[in-house]
Amino acid sequence: MLILHGHAVCSGAAVGRLRFYRHGRVSAQLRHVEDAGQEIERLRHALSRAEQELEDLAENAGEQEAAEIMELHRMMLADKDFRAAMEGRIREKGIAAENAVLEASAEFEALFSTMDDEYMRARSADVRDVSARLVRILTGAVAGGLDTSVPVIVAADDLAPSETVQMDKSRILAFVTMFGSPNSHTAILSGILGVPAIVQLGTDLLPEFDGKLAAVDGDSGTLYIDPDEETVAMIRQKQEDSQRIRQELESFRTKESRTGSGISVRVCANISTPEDLRAAVENGAEGIGLFRSEFLYMESGQRPDEDRQAMIYRRVLKEMGGRRTVVRTIDLGADKGAEWLKLPHEENPALGCRGIRLCFSRPELLHEQLRALYRASPSGDLAILFPMVTSCGEVKRLREMARQVREELRMEEIPFREDVPLGVMIETPAAALISRDLAREADFFSIGTNDLIQYTLAADRQNPHVEQYWDPYHPAVRELIRITAQAAREAGISAAVCGELAADPKLTEYFISLGIHELSVSPPQILPLRRHICSLP
Repeated sequence: MLILHGHAVCSGAAVGRLRFYRHGRVSAQLRHVEDAGQEIERLRHALSRAEQELEDLAENAGEQEAAEIMELHRMMLADKDFRAAMEGRIREKGIAAENAVLEASAEFEALFSTMDDEYMRARSADVRDVSARLVRILTGAVAGGLDTSVPVIVAADDLAPSETVQMDKSRILAFVTMFGSPNSHTAILSGILGVPAIVQLGTDLLPEFDGKLAAVDGDSGTLYIDPDEETVAMIRQKQEDSQRIRQELESFRTKESRTGSGISVRVCANISTPEDLRAAVENGAEGIGLFRSEFLYMESGQRPDEDRQAMIYRRVLKEMGGRRTVVRTIDLGADKGAEWLKLPHEENPALGCRGIRLCFSRPELLHEQLRALYRASPSGDLAILFPMVTSCGEVKRLREMARQVREELRMEEIPFREDVPLGVMIETPAAALISRDLAREADFFSIGTNDLIQYTLAADRQNPHVEQYWDPYHPAVRELIRITAQAAREAGISAAVCGELAADPKLTEYFISLGIHELSVSPPQILPLRRHICSLP
């Protein structure tokens, strides 16, 4: 038995097989061939196999929109011009099929990306996707992702946000990574799923362990490789204890979160994808306090168009059944990128073009998202939240963009709700310090403590080397929260806490004393927090 120690980021226990996540990479070294006819036959065979894969995926897709995307990709593979371009390069240049695919793909991507029609421009990402599938088939490369049909303990060096969001969450028992940060998106996802997670296990977590039986203790941050019977029994007991506690918490699922002195606190859920809704509802969320919409832009490798976004927002609003859903506008940049955006390299992306700054530089992104949100608004209780705000001028500009969208929809006779609240995320010291002024421009505040701590203490939340400086109880952080809460009270608007501190029982009474009566946490944290609130005097 090998025992590895790391940093526990989500409690719990799990026993299962280790499965290493493969980071997908598509490339092909230039290779010339002598028999062009034989190479074309090789290409046609790969095309047939790719079409069959896509047909199978379309049939098994759980959602209509996913099936439609698979069908679109299949149609692209059948396109005569695309096939002629690939075969022509094999004949004229004598290059291998995979090289011909990459060259033709680059040509068609460029063609689509320069078109005037927005829908057609978006198809460049589809060309890239189907071409990557072809190259993987031709080169024998394995696609990135998890190769498993059963639940496993996911292992990796580290995981990017775009990778975690695409995983089949029903097959994840736990996360274990060599590197990473306690504040990474792996930690956030494990919190949403309620599975144990350990980061910073180091390079002793070897890929050769793939397939081995392992046991995870998410409380102590310990990973056991090839555990003995005694260790397995200990982990199983921890699982049983967790299940017993879970059953005890069930009695709080429909209970109002109210202190002994009669103060009510709304406990809402943070989610990253529509699929997280089930966990939110099952845990009795009183609303969605933070829907991280940027993950919609990362999960498929392409930009979701307005119709697709509107459909997803409608679905979320309807499933919440009248409970408020706060959608944060796209917060891409920093640690959350999307390949199709082609963001330039930044030396310090956390302080760079992210959140609304990216939207100001690419206004079509926010314009499209606001249209989708307003179109979906009649389906439920929607609120819109803007991230990375640092000035009142930014809020005025955002409100004007929203007004223009409403005017467009009015002219097009598309129904929408006029009274959708527009909120500001308080996650920079600047926003907190001018919160009294911001309260005159915003309809509500949401305090994002993860970034607020990062920017206040100058400690990168993704960097394990400065982890010791990440102090959630630092007096400067508490003072900025106090200033914000006071500004909200004086202006008569609500202030919620939606960062990781919202679930910290050491701070619940402090938040309530400030007049903060809404806390938004990962779905598995809802019931423990509700029980804690009910136990307060």
